[in-house]
Amino acid sequence: MGTIRTLDPDAGLRDTIQFLASCEHEFPKDWKEFAAEFDRHSRKKIITLYREKHFKEIKIYQDSDTGVAVRDAMTSRAIIRNPTQKKFIIEMSRTYEDGETVPNYPGYPDVIPLEMWSISETMQKGEDPLKTLLRGMQDEMGFKPDNIMPRETVRVGITLPAFDDFHPSSVYKGVWTRKTTFWHTVQTHQFSSSFKLPRKRDNSVLLNWEWVDEL
Repeated sequence: MGTIRTLDPDAGLRDTIQFLASCEHEFPKDWKEFAAEFDRHSRKKIITLYREKHFKEIKIYQDSDTGVAVRDAMTSRAIIRNPTQKKFIIEMSRTYEDGETVPNYPGYPDVIPLEMWSISETMQKGEDPLKTLLRGMQDEMGFKPDNIMPRETVRVGITLPAFDDFHPSSVYKGVWTRKTTFWHTVQTHQFSSSFKLPRKRDNSVLLNWEWVDEL
């Protein structure tokens, strides 16, 4: 296709829907019909995708080779470990608005993937990965950032992107995802297996955590 079409970061909701409808998609090209079908077949609604773009968490563009709409994001992720108990806390699944619970690691425990996380948070514009991580832990897990020493948080590395790569979105029907992921490990006694984590919804999604023995 050649030229990459990029959605204006300041585009309104209607312009955003029209841009998505103009990309390669199975839904109608009419923007109102497109929005209705998008919401009917996606786990997250189109207004959530728009808000991600509006608050400068993601970029949206049309892939030059396939013609599909792409959600481009940077994500900060961490494995949280209690060093005394030798346990990790893992986000095992997510429950969506329609009640469907989708596992993050379908083969676990028979197959242990390299990409397992306790917390995953999309970076906002101008935010560094550690700040993003601490914000997510505080908002979603009730974590108090002041109670953790900097030495207890280690930035492991960055994928560009290795695990995620370029793949269909699991929540936005017909939209593809491209991520850059910053990885951390967090050693802390602030969380333990006796700690009751909040039943916290992130953009209408219920995050389901479990404690597992050291892998």
